Amino acid sequence: MKKLFLIVASLLLTLVIFAPMTNVKAVENDDDSQEVTTISIPIYESPDNNFRAAKKEIAKANFHVDSSNRIVYEVVMNKGYTFESFSGLIMVTDLTSGLSQGRFTISGKSGSVQIAKLKNHQFYASISGAVKAKNGFGYSFDGAHLRWIYK
Repeated sequence: MKKLFLIVASLLLTLVIFAPMTNVKAVENDDDSQEVTTISIPIYESPDNNFRAAKKEIAKANFHVDSSNRIVYEVVMNKGYTFESFSGLIMVTDLTSGLSQGRFTISGKSGSVQIAKLKNHQFYASISGAVKAKNGFGYSFDGAHLRWIYK
């Protein structure tokens, strides 16, 4: 029994250590404000795009929903890295109705995507993308998401 416990504990520890470092928990709007807290997705240096061998953080991709029900994003590069390009995808679902609100291709250092202004509807957005620094390496993330209620 002790060996089984050690094997399970080792497996869990391995999964935690080698899990992708870009997963971001859902952010809910629990109060009466219309703005969701900004989520910052760390983007790590990894020349072979293998997050398990990630080195240091080179940038953050910040996302939030404003009072007009727009998803606003901005890529902020860390010192020593120069922005070259960003491209990504945002898929939005209206959880209240169960209907898709669209699939949006995003690019550039910053921008926004307008979502339908359906009062008291709960929305979910899945976010993925890739940043390229001037040094020629590409850096990608996925698994980030936002969840909010438009009021």
